[in-house]
Amino acid sequence: MDVLLNYKFSKPFVSQTELIELFGSLSESTLKRYMKEWIDGGNEVKEMGMFRIDGVRENQWIPQVFIKWLTEHKIDKAYKWDYEKLEQDNLKKDINNNTNIRRLNVKTNH
Repeated sequence: MDVLLNYKFSKPFVSQTELIELFGSLSESTLKRYMKEWIDGGNEVKEMGMFRIDGVRENQWIPQVFIKWLTEHKIDKAYKWDYEKLEQDNLKKDINNNTNIRRLNVKTNH
């Protein structure tokens, strides 16, 4: 998973819509559930990589911070129910697909 933390994005931060597009299995409702669970646990969403810009309607995200949070709190954790395992597997696939696509782009651009 260390490779994922070094993953390079084309921008330093992305909108919430763009973040969801990066992860094909991550829906807006799932992301909002993650955020609610995190806040209800006494944490701040900035620890997930989210921040606000005055005058911009949509939440902004630092994708590297979000991947690290996702890995630590949703992917590399013990699951209790089958649907949690399926969710973990789908997130892993999305991250791997994005990493492979990025590697292809880097190779073809040089």
